[in-house]
Amino acid sequence: MYWFYNYNRLCSAILEANRKIFSPEVFKPMEEFDAVFGFLTHSTLDTTLLNYYRKGQEYKPHRDSSKITAITFLLIGENSGGDFYFPDQEETVKVAHNKTVIFPSCVLHSALPTAGDGTRVSIAQFIEGG
Repeated sequence: MYWFYNYNRLCSAILEANRKIFSPEVFKPMEEFDAVFGFLTHSTLDTTLLNYYRKGQEYKPHRDSSKITAITFLLIGENSGGDFYFPDQEETVKVAHNKTVIFPSCVLHSALPTAGDGTRVSIAQFIEGG
């Protein structure tokens, strides 16, 4: 199950909190690391998708159609697995509560199968350039 939010960022504390990636203390170090993150300073549109994963669920490798993707993980209950994976780089990012991963949307990525009786929630922001 998922929900898609586009417009009213004040309707939710989560939607307000995910505005932090547009603050200079977040985007400036990222832009210094790689110029592609300059899209954050020129963003004119972003949408937010909420995903819920239960035991055994996963999201197969895919690319997003935006410029930049930011995924924030929230864990409810006892969880294991469900790590974030970049197949082309063979890089796994361990999921942790309130951890955010930001990357160019064209990079192949997936969510590995979850385990445990909890729920893994991801808040995906799809950011467009100016």
